[in-house]
Amino acid sequence: VSEYTPNNDRKKVGYTGSVDERFDIDLMSFVIENNPQFDFEFLGRITNPEAKRVLEKFSNVKFLGADRPPEVPRYVN
Repeated sequence: VSEYTPNNDRKKVGYTGSVDERFDIDLMSFVIENNPQFDFEFLGRITNPEAKRVLEKFSNVKFLGADRPPEVPRYVN
């Protein structure tokens, strides 16, 4: 994981966990597209490259990569 620097100017929606074949791409795309006032940050492994391809087109989405469970609290602010 690269060095994480939170941007406190905008509200964030965080997702922690794997983005895999169970991930609902259509639902998440709808939520992101209809909430441009929020930043959506994904922390975890990406095993569904299609989900990443679809979601990274939104300017308010950031993929943070995977980190060890003890490090997760530092992402929550």
